[in-house]
Amino acid sequence: MREPLLRASVGGFLLSSSSTALQFLISMLLARGLGASRYGAYAYAVSWTVVLGVLGDFGLGRLLVRNIASYHARGEWALLRGQLIWAIVIALVASTCTGLAALLMIPLNGLLRGSQAAT
Repeated sequence: MREPLLRASVGGFLLSSSSTALQFLISMLLARGLGASRYGAYAYAVSWTVVLGVLGDFGLGRLLVRNIASYHARGEWALLRGQLIWAIVIALVASTCTGLAALLMIPLNGLLRGSQAAT
């Protein structure tokens, strides 16, 4: 039991570390290639993507991992199926609302930038 856990832990650590290093490398290359102004616009867009992604997730990831494991262990297949259907519906509704909110922010963002340029 101890060896597979240790192997999985080391593998997870290596995957997370390499992902972070790759993100850093890509950020450095983009910053040098795009310049300060264009990289700032890129970072702004990525930040909004992350914020909207968190809102669109609606916290279902952790809930599903915990509940699916529990339902599977107890053999409650109807509850598992219902949980998955419920999660898909909630994810679609939350993502649609988040996308609509993002679309509504586009004209507002243009208005705010126009008012900043005028001052």
